[in-house]
Amino acid sequence: MKVSFDEPVALCTPLPDMMQDNAETSTPAPQIERRTIALRGAYHPETLPRVLGLFAQRSLVPAQLNVRRTEDFLVIDVEFECRARTVVDTLLGKLRSLHLVERAMIVEACPHA
Repeated sequence: MKVSFDEPVALCTPLPDMMQDNAETSTPAPQIERRTIALRGAYHPETLPRVLGLFAQRSLVPAQLNVRRTEDFLVIDVEFECRARTVVDTLLGKLRSLHLVERAMIVEACPHA
């Protein structure tokens, strides 16, 4: 069989229903929401890496990270963007289960006046 690269090749002819716009049947993509999780953990060298590791496991990169030391604790605020609320809820449960974390919660944004 001789192959010529000069001849046009038709890969497939599109069917008429493939050309229709399926906008009314497709579901809209979830919007990206900015969330903040605030937590209080032990003043220990492993607290911050373990917290950030849970974000990394879910391919979430913090948009903003704030860490403060009190007398015996680290207070950590992590702001990030996420599409699915289920991911946030799962992440919050995993953070609460860390033995170095005393408390973790979602900080709801205050509506602007």
